Amino acid sequence: MEGFAVLAIILLVLTSPVWVLLLFAAAAAGTMKEAELIIKPIIAAHIKALSARRRQTAPLDAYGNRDARRWRKEQDYFIETVLKDKVRELPPRESIGAWIDQAVDEFESAPEQQASPLMQPVDSNMSPEEYEHHCAGLLRGLGWATRVTKASGDQGVDVVAEKGGHKVVIQCKKYSKPVGNKAVQEVIAAMQFEDANSAAVVSNNSFTPSARALANKSGVLLLYHSELERLDELAGVEREAPPSSAPVTGGLRPTNAAPKELRVFTESSG
Repeated sequence: MEGFAVLAIILLVLTSPVWVLLLFAAAAAGTMKEAELIIKPIIAAHIKALSARRRQTAPLDAYGNRDARRWRKEQDYFIETVLKDKVRELPPRESIGAWIDQAVDEFESAPEQQASPLMQPVDSNMSPEEYEHHCAGLLRGLGWATRVTKASGDQGVDVVAEKGGHKVVIQCKKYSKPVGNKAVQEVIAAMQFEDANSAAVVSNNSFTPSARALANKSGVLLLYHSELERLDELAGVEREAPPSSAPVTGGLRPTNAAPKELRVFTESSG
């Protein structure tokens, strides 16, 4: 009888509201930890794009503050398109947003990022023409041969960049508002005119939904200027293969493979 009484007391305690809440809390904490272990490596894999998007959608003002409204929309887009299919049960978006912000802060505070010219903010007094030369200079520092076109007769291209036999035509847009689809249309025409392999629109700002839709359909890259560091990867430029020990006959050298199909992760707000 005494054993049954002890069991009854244990069951009574375990089924009381306080213990039920504690059990639910423990289960929720376990689920949150499991999700965190999955989500944080995915964030790390996309950290350069996320960093660029935060600087693009929520730049620091003169007082060191950010208007984070568009950046929150970008986080929602990342959650919907990247995380949702990979995590069985998503934690609250506020928690995911905090993990993203923490990861971006750590990435941008690294000494090598602080020293990189790609991470330096663009002077608000820089003219559109100076911005074109700024982007061309960043590309030259990354090993690209660049040519800035003249203002007239450029057929919708501001910078022509070449590397490893791969040609990219670029429109550079220093805007105070999101870039529209006219820039995408123009760079598509420029790609055909220049017989280029790829096309990109580079801006200090974000892009409108219509610009993103046309870019996704046509394969045009929409980039923040710091993302020029990844142009080789995004444009499908093959890295130079290490020299082979076997002799190359007839003075012939292997050619690069054809560029792969482009699908870009573009900013969602605007």
